[in-house]
Parts: sequence; C-alpha cells; structure tokens
Amino acid sequence: MRADERFGTIPCMARASAKRFGDRDALVDGDVRLTFVDVERGMVAVARSLLASGVQRGDRVAVWAPNSATWVLAALGLQAVGAWLVPLNTRLKGEEAAYILRTTDARTLFVADGFLGIDYVEALRAAGPDLAALDDVVVVPPPTEAASPTWAAFLERGDAVPVEQVDEALAAGGSDDVSDVIFTSGTTGLPKGVMLRHGASLRGYGIWSDRFVLNGESRYVIPTPFFHCFGYKAGWMSSLMAGAMAI
Repeated sequence: MRADERFGTIPCMARASAKRFGDRDALVDGDVRLTFVDVERGMVAVARSLLASGVQRGDRVAVWAPNSATWVLAALGLQAVGAWLVPLNTRLKGEEAAYILRTTDARTLFVADGFLGIDYVEALRAAGPDLAALDDVVVVPPPTEAASPTWAAFLERGDAVPVEQVDEALAAGGSDDVSDVIFTSGTTGLPKGVMLRHGASLRGYGIWSDRFVLNGESRYVIPTPFFHCFGYKAGWMSSLMAGAMAI
C-alpha cells in the first residue's frame, strides 16, 4: 500500500511508527536519544501546547532553528493540530525572515535564539515589529539539548488540554491537507512559497525510501538542514517512516 494511503498525514505516520517500532531509537541528537514512542509522545505534548495557545487548523507556524530533535517534535506537533509548517533558513537576515513570516501570516514562531551568536528575535523586531508571529515566540533548546526553561514553560501550556483533543485533530486531517510551505531561495527575485501536501510528501518519499533501501537496519546521518526538503522529507521524515535511526 502506498504511504499516503496507509498513513494519510505525516503526524499519523509518526503515531503509526511508534506502534510499529516502539522503543527502538528514532532520533539521536548528541546525547539526546528519542525512541519512536518518545517522538510520538513529544509530538502530542507540542500539539497540546499549541492547542492551548489557540493554534488552529490552517494556521501557519514557523520554525527558525538548526537541526535538532526538538525541531522534529515542533514540526510534528504543529502538523498534528492541522497547522502548516513554515521552515526558515537559519542564515536568513531579519528582513528576509520577516518577509516570509509576513507573506505566510505566520502566527507562531519556534526559534533557537542565540544560534551562531545571532539574536533572531531582535532581528525580527527591528525588521518587522508588527509581525503576528512576534506575539507568540517559543524559544527552543539548542541542538543536542532536550530541555530548557523556555521549552518547559511552553510545554506547561498544554497541561490543561486533554490528549483526546489531539486525537480529534489528528483524525480530522487528511492526505490532501497542506503540510508545509517551502520557500525558494530567492536568488533572482523575492522568495516564493510552495505549498506541499501530506499525501504527496508521504507518497513521494515512501518511494524514495524504498529505492534507497532505507529500513530498520539503517543508521541515517542527516547533515543537510531540516529547513530544506532533503533534510526534512528525504531526511528525518523518511527515516521515521522506514523505522531507521536518524542521526
């Protein structure tokens, strides 16, 4: 059966992988090791907090951070509630990131503030103080770290949201729903956002995984950035679907 028909959406695939592969290691980020069950639990925790914050189906949520286990959990969590993922290149300047956030009308921003010594939030405030995403900024832990005070505070938002609400949101999703908006580099003009769908992503990269024999025996090192489709869809998403260990 094709991956889009089998799973429907990317977060439903993550939940199915937790049942299929259980306590095997799914993500290794320095000393941080998450099993497939851990990934599903982390996805649900993020989803509960986003629901508590008022994020709804069809909202755009951006992630401006380097590769990390938390990047994956944030992406899956926002997709679990039906939001659209907007990945941002960590090399963008404030004006460039502000353009994408304004174009997508992103309402929440996950950001690794201080990465490469850059104050990303301050750069955004200088470039676009009226950006909606600045009203709900979530600072994520840096790579190789699973926790931080700001991340813990964000997860606490979801304590009052029943897990059943996440289950309902997952059940409401379908393969034709938009999963993410990937922007071009903008080398010859302003970047353009391409809307991709859950089903097309699962189907295409399910085939890719089969052709490259990605499976439960694989140890998959992903050096390419998650803000790019190769690091994201041909990377951790494919690894999660195939039962491989992403490093």
